[in-house]
Amino acid sequence: RLPGGEASLPLSLQQDGAVAIPDSPFVAELLTPSPLDRMQHRMLLLATSLRVHNQTGHPIVVRFHTADTEVLAAPLPASMTCDAALLGCFPKEHIMETGAPDATASGDDEHALVLQPNALG
Repeated sequence: RLPGGEASLPLSLQQDGAVAIPDSPFVAELLTPSPLDRMQHRMLLLATSLRVHNQTGHPIVVRFHTADTEVLAAPLPASMTCDAALLGCFPKEHIMETGAPDATASGDDEHALVLQPNALG
């Protein structure tokens, strides 16, 4: 709940799940990153509802655009990403990096988010 706002739906502690936080762009998600650790380790993630998971073998660049196709001038720091394995998302074994890395995937543009292989942003 935001201060002075309405409460979200209940989030069960018995199983993984997610609920929207009213009057905000965020969701609260309860995760168990390791299926072998069901009763020991739980993680509460507060994040935006939009999440991009790079399941390729190459870095990808994410940019947001306005309706008239201009790049949205919003800072996208590298701290907005994490290794998806931390949240229990492991890379597919059949995905292998082939060829040279994409030369355009650099962190020089503050309005672009570079997602490394198996990263979430």
